[in-house]
Amino acid sequence: MQLTIFGLGFVPLALFVALFARAWLPALVVFSAVFQAASVLNVPVGKGAFGVSPYNLVALLAGVVLVARVARERSLNFLRSAPRGASLSLAGYVLVALIGALLLPHLFEGTLVNLLIERHGMDRAPVPLTFTLANAVQAVNLCVHAVVLLFLLQAAARSDWRGSRLLWALALAAALMLGIGVYERLAPLYGWPSAVKFWMNNPGYVQYHGAKIAGFLRIAAPMSEASYASTFVAALMSGLLAVMFFGPRRSAPHWGAMLVSTLLLALVLINTLGSTGWAAAGIGGTAIVLWLSVSAIRGPSAPRLRPRAISAWMAVLLIAATCTWVWKASPAAPQAAKVVDNLLLKKLDGGSARVRNRSNDHALQVVEATRGLGVGLGSNRASSFLASLVSNTGIPGALLFIAMLASLLLRYARAAVLSDAQRFVAVALATATLAMGLAIPDLNLPVYWIFIFLAFLFCPPAVRPAPAPNARSHG
Repeated sequence: MQLTIFGLGFVPLALFVALFARAWLPALVVFSAVFQAASVLNVPVGKGAFGVSPYNLVALLAGVVLVARVARERSLNFLRSAPRGASLSLAGYVLVALIGALLLPHLFEGTLVNLLIERHGMDRAPVPLTFTLANAVQAVNLCVHAVVLLFLLQAAARSDWRGSRLLWALALAAALMLGIGVYERLAPLYGWPSAVKFWMNNPGYVQYHGAKIAGFLRIAAPMSEASYASTFVAALMSGLLAVMFFGPRRSAPHWGAMLVSTLLLALVLINTLGSTGWAAAGIGGTAIVLWLSVSAIRGPSAPRLRPRAISAWMAVLLIAATCTWVWKASPAAPQAAKVVDNLLLKKLDGGSARVRNRSNDHALQVVEATRGLGVGLGSNRASSFLASLVSNTGIPGALLFIAMLASLLLRYARAAVLSDAQRFVAVALATATLAMGLAIPDLNLPVYWIFIFLAFLFCPPAVRPAPAPNARSHG
């Protein structure tokens, strides 16, 4: 085993928090998820190596703390605070996915699949299904998520719980990505050494740290590729936009701080050159503006929202005009046109689109060939999260996972009043789910599951129907 340079700094931090500042351990769980491409410890496996990610290290510490607390308190009362419908659906999904990962590769051995562990698994011809290390690894990853959620629910029931710390951890992660992006853009101009290999050192992942679009470097660090990084930032930006437009009245400094934060997130999103996040942010932002416009016309909050709706449409027009000028008439128009052509137009009608559509079509063929049961977690790779979900965990697993998401988001939608944190979490989860559905196949991506955890932790209480009037009282 080999401790990495990144691990030299992160391991002592994680141990210090776990031993002496446990109230901050939930925030560290959230923050650690952004280091998706980093390794703190490399473990030899066969001819290669498996990198222990910061998230897995913190999850291990969280699991130890959880076991110690439960053993000492001898109580599972903290589970009562979790939303019941979403919890049952998630428990069902975990059970179905774990059983499927162990049994289905044997049951449907020989079924043609796109290997999850291949670098270009979707580009190559499908191969016969067998049980591989990927099945076991993905099953373990899902168990890690389950343990982390249990730890967070237990921590949320304690007197030292501060939910705002988790949101500040997200802000710190976004600030880190901004700093990395600015540095990597300036490094070639000033001859500075690149730090990408420090942030992207995990030998267990395929790292796309040198990928370019029309000559421009895609900055994905500290994640392994632009689609993951852009998805995370798009979710944060959409959540912040929802808070800006639908939150309570604020002072001018608060508005200014949120506006600057949104612009900085937009800069980070652009810097990734990730079409997945761009598309999700565009769709999410459009939905927010349209909903704001409808709410400003009718409803109890209409008078308060009308100025915001006008400001939102002015911002949309300004952004559209700016983007059109940059794309068509600015001095950088030729380069901008190449970037847009490569990122959006060619992906919609090119080789990448054909490969992705073919992988999703094949995923549906896998579902049909397995009578709706799937080939087991970690067996098949498709382009879309939903296609990967149904082909790996089958129709039962997909329905349970979707039911969990729907149950969570409906609780937020039905709440009479939402706090800023709740509004942010709900919209961020919806945007992240949209991005995952567009072009990300990883069913256990930590930066996506973090938004699921937050939705559980900030979930508003269920709306209880008003009691029926007593007939005797009328007469």
